[in-house]
Amino acid sequence: MKKELFVLAILVLLNITTKAQRLSEYKAVNGITYKENDTVRLGKGSGVNASFVFLKIGSLYDSNIDKNYYKYENTFAVIKKIKFKGATDRKKVTFIVDVGYSANYTLVIDEAIQACEVIPCKKSSIEKIDVADEIMKLKKLLDSGAITQAEYDNQKKKLLQEN
Repeated sequence: MKKELFVLAILVLLNITTKAQRLSEYKAVNGITYKENDTVRLGKGSGVNASFVFLKIGSLYDSNIDKNYYKYENTFAVIKKIKFKGATDRKKVTFIVDVGYSANYTLVIDEAIQACEVIPCKKSSIEKIDVADEIMKLKKLLDSGAITQAEYDNQKKKLLQEN
């Protein structure tokens, strides 16, 4: 009897710890904080024939959502729900999104960003060097009097937020 209760307790705990929790917002790996009703811009699918690997219909992964993979490229999806599941070291955040068709889709956000299925995607260190160059160019414009301190600060802030 004790063994059965112990097993039942373990199963209940596993169910509680693996159940998805709803979040009001989430800061993704691209540095953007997303909230419900925000839009996410879809990039290009990273799978075979440019299919989306991290955008799925319902709850089953399906890189072949339909035969017109390209119709999702450069479109916007509206975030309906943000869900978190898993331990902090193995977390998985998904967005339930509306892409303008009859069904809701699930977007595995961080993986989609890393595969550039979501724009802006995670930048490489080479692209970050370009940001430093842009800031240096802005500083030269500031020093020469071509732009004001406020314009410099605003542009620098934009560049740093994008990367």
